[in-house]
Amino acid sequence: MRRPCHPTRRSVWLLQAGKFSTISIVIDTITAERPRLIVHIDGEEASSLADRIAEFCTEHGAHTQREHYSETDIRVLATVR
Repeated sequence: MRRPCHPTRRSVWLLQAGKFSTISIVIDTITAERPRLIVHIDGEEASSLADRIAEFCTEHGAHTQREHYSETDIRVLATVR
């Protein structure tokens, strides 16, 4: 019998040009066929960091989309194709 997988959450604090940004990373493996990476960026540099994260994920074969909650609160969702 297969045990259910639970998302793993990690938080990272980044310091860029004297400003703090918080990045939370969740690896969602509930569906083994389509694991998903959720990156939540909260801070003044959220948009540029989201661009870099989405570009990296796309270059490595993931389908990405974004959820904008505000200019400083963005989530990047990456699903393995």
